[in-house]
Amino acid sequence: MELIEVEVVCSDDLEHRRRVEQRTPDIKGLLAPTWETVKGLNYQVWNTPNIVIDTASKSILDVSGELQVKIMDVRQLSVHVSD
Repeated sequence: MELIEVEVVCSDDLEHRRRVEQRTPDIKGLLAPTWETVKGLNYQVWNTPNIVIDTASKSILDVSGELQVKIMDVRQLSVHVSD
């Protein structure tokens, strides 16, 4: 079984803020982060191969389709590399 890492980003700050502020926790007792908390997080660049999906201005169906295509591309690459 292979591991494919996927990083999900939202490059549009206004949309990202809207999503954060409208988020409701699915776990009882868990507090959703504030926009200030999210902006204060220390982002660390990934140092492993990964797929990056930017969700800004995209529907869930669009993101899902894009991810499926990128996963297929990675799998095809790994098949060619191991040949």
